[in-house]
Amino acid sequence: MKKTLFLRIFLGYTAVIALLAAAVTLVAPPLMRKHHIAERASSLEHMAILLESQILPYVTGSAAGDLEGFVTAVGRKTETRITVINTDGSVLADSEKEPRDMENHLFRPEIQASLRGEKLMSIRFSSTLKADMMYMSIPLESESRVVGALRLSVFMRNIEALLDALRGELLKVVAVVTGIALILAFFLTRSVSGPLREVIDASNRVAAGDFDVTVSTRRSGELRSFARSFNAMTGKLKDIFGEIRLQNEEIASNL
Repeated sequence: MKKTLFLRIFLGYTAVIALLAAAVTLVAPPLMRKHHIAERASSLEHMAILLESQILPYVTGSAAGDLEGFVTAVGRKTETRITVINTDGSVLADSEKEPRDMENHLFRPEIQASLRGEKLMSIRFSSTLKADMMYMSIPLESESRVVGALRLSVFMRNIEALLDALRGELLKVVAVVTGIALILAFFLTRSVSGPLREVIDASNRVAAGDFDVTVSTRRSGELRSFARSFNAMTGKLKDIFGEIRLQNEEIASNL
């Protein structure tokens, strides 16, 4: 009985802790991935906006120079692939591939959006690099006219590797917190089941006719009040049964 009472309470706490740990483990990673992708897309957009004013003169012909060398240097420093596309979809410069070796980009969804004057982030498989990529493309505009598109991209495997590391750290934290919670649940269960066991044992002794039994009042809060009430009840029962016994003895002596 004592062991069953402890186990019932402890298993209840354990079930709640396990459900919370499972919920965090299942819900947090997708939210982390969504948030990180949004943050990464935002940073690519800001970078593209900063590069726009430097790349636009090369596209419009107002500035002479090596556009290929410029995007390659920036791409290496930022670990970002940079591609400049003309309005007909031809690649003007790319930080990782020779433009002449690259196919026309006119029908890529992010390029289509930029040539319409829109910004677009997309995640898809790159036929050029043979890997999943995150793309952020913005229009290159001159005198309120779209003259090309600027696309920044990063490997999704780099993002996924970071997310895997974050998931690993999350699992470690969840494991530690779950262990601490189980330890606390153990002691909390014992602090609750101990007084309950004592009261159950005392109740059984009272039911057997032992009215001298008392329970410890070295508790706190409601448990102390309950213990005092129980002891007061057994004291009153002892007095009542004592009076009944005296009355029975008087009746028996008068017969």
